[in-house]
Amino acid sequence: MTAGTTAGFRLAAPAAWLMAAGLQTYLQPPLGAGRLEVNMAAFAAAGPLKEAKYLQAKAIARHRYRRYHLVSLLAQRFHGWPAAWWTFSWKPLDRPRRDVAAIIFIAQTTAGAQPYILSISAPAVHEAYASHVMRIAMRTFSPVT
Repeated sequence: MTAGTTAGFRLAAPAAWLMAAGLQTYLQPPLGAGRLEVNMAAFAAAGPLKEAKYLQAKAIARHRYRRYHLVSLLAQRFHGWPAAWWTFSWKPLDRPRRDVAAIIFIAQTTAGAQPYILSISAPAVHEAYASHVMRIAMRTFSPVT
């Protein structure tokens, strides 16, 4: 468990990927620009869809993603919990376009509610592999109390 959270998590990721654990845990290949992130910080807005819209508005206001392009921002369910699915692309300066997919949800655990944002970001040319990694991470995700 990470300090400041109700629960931690468990998921499957490629064995060779390196992990930096914390409130925001990053997993990424030793070489390459892809990154899987699990963010367990408290939400600023009430509920997953409102949090997704808040994060989008904040990113746009702060010019965080150059040439930001919204693909979708939808309410849905994830493992039975209310969730939001946010997908977008953006174009870093002097680098290929990046595709980002995030599932934003609050898991109800035996220790209480725990917010999570599970996201993957990768250059568009690696989108198929990144989508595969994200599908496995989502399928195997479970909160740990």
